[in-house]
Amino acid sequence: MKIMIETQCPIFVTAYNDGDLAADLKAVEADYGSDIDWLLRPGENIFKSEKKEVNLLDLTDRSKVNWHLYGIRGKRYELAFNEDDEA
Repeated sequence: MKIMIETQCPIFVTAYNDGDLAADLKAVEADYGSDIDWLLRPGENIFKSEKKEVNLLDLTDRSKVNWHLYGIRGKRYELAFNEDDEA
């Protein structure tokens, strides 16, 4: 994850339920909170799959694999440029 954030390329992540989303956000913010910019705040993915997946270990647990979506990237720092400076 650290290397992906260092590239400053957009990273889009999906989560299958509220608990999965909460765990993801807690981990990302704890480990990389000061190093990321939010491109897309967590929310419902309007293009989510309509197929319900069943957890074979708990048949009462059903979810849609990409229910939530959020986007981040490595923080970009603005560089001040003085026109009087020579390049």
